[in-house]
Amino acid sequence: MAVALTRARSWSGSWHAAGGAVVLFLLAALLARGGLLTAHHPGDVGHYETFGRRVRDGLFPYGAGFYLEYPPFALPVFVLPELLSPAHYLAVFKALMTLCGIGTVVTTAAILARLRVRERTAFLVLLPVAFAPLLLGSTYLNRYDPWAALLTSLSLLAFVSGRARSGAVLLALAIAAKTYPVVIVPVAAIWVFRSEGLRRLRGATVAFAATLVVVYAPFVIRAFGGLGNSYYTQAKRSLQIESSGASILLIADKLGLYSVHWFRGLSVDLRGAAPDAIGTFTSVLLVVAVLAVAWLYYRSGDASPQSFLVASAAVVFAFVGFNKVFSQQYAVWLVPLAALAPLSRVLAASVLVTGVLVATNVDTVWGDWGLRNGDWTVWVVAARNVGVLALLVLFARHLRAREVAA
Repeated sequence: MAVALTRARSWSGSWHAAGGAVVLFLLAALLARGGLLTAHHPGDVGHYETFGRRVRDGLFPYGAGFYLEYPPFALPVFVLPELLSPAHYLAVFKALMTLCGIGTVVTTAAILARLRVRERTAFLVLLPVAFAPLLLGSTYLNRYDPWAALLTSLSLLAFVSGRARSGAVLLALAIAAKTYPVVIVPVAAIWVFRSEGLRRLRGATVAFAATLVVVYAPFVIRAFGGLGNSYYTQAKRSLQIESSGASILLIADKLGLYSVHWFRGLSVDLRGAAPDAIGTFTSVLLVVAVLAVAWLYYRSGDASPQSFLVASAAVVFAFVGFNKVFSQQYAVWLVPLAALAPLSRVLAASVLVTGVLVATNVDTVWGDWGLRNGDWTVWVVAARNVGVLALLVLFARHLRAREVAA
């Protein structure tokens, strides 16, 4: 009876916290640079509109005359605004991303309720999530990444709620929308096996695979070459100028130890043998870091939802911190995951993720594309990248502590 009462109070408190956070999120979305009240700074929305128009005109994605660099489950948020109101595509798209953001706030609150976080603490933890549009600026509502972040958060909620198959389906959809949640797969497999047993793991695996087949099969059958080329193009990208690896070379350039040469590829990238070598090296580090986090989680033997969520967040931090591309919209992925820190580390996680969001704006908003010119923004973006790696260390230390305790 006491346990049920405590759980009811935690749910009630988290929903109160969620309501307040949603109100703050709406205010942030209205007041943000490139927010709901302006058509300025549209970011990539014009690019998405082109895809929506092509689908409406009957062209098949990844087929002849329709190159698409995004995974197939990104298409719903590209096409829907075109179907609803082509003349107001930007406004509809931003409204759709606002709904995704609100969904992420509510989903994060529901996860905190599962962790029995008290109302006041839950509200404080949700503040970076609520203020993300204001802190991150035009990047938040003018990219489609809130869609992938919502699917990922829903997946984690389903897993910690004992719905392994639903979690697997949602995780597959998140991967089909934006590839980054793929790093959560080994952690989720360990969680399901540990908490629900081998039979449930088999069922979740079947649901995961079936979802990917349903989403990808039409494009594999009709446009296999185009779909494969889309992933190949992303995989062979050069070292992007905002990545952690690029920060090393940009600082070396500032110190007179190296001369940076950038060019316009899929983004602003660095050219040369050193960038290529660092891009390969950091990609290897990414794989090693993800496997190391999964191993720490496995070794801990911890069957608590908290450690599963910490491990899930840590592998995404590793993906972003060691990736050879760190586009500004990647910061959207980090916001709800930082809120999943254990209470002893949640203040540090909130401060770090807030700093990451603010620093992400520096190059484009205040620095006048300063990375290309090698000005003061080099140091700020490098500090931002260190902040992401600090989040990884912060969360990994919790798993290490649990392993030692075990």
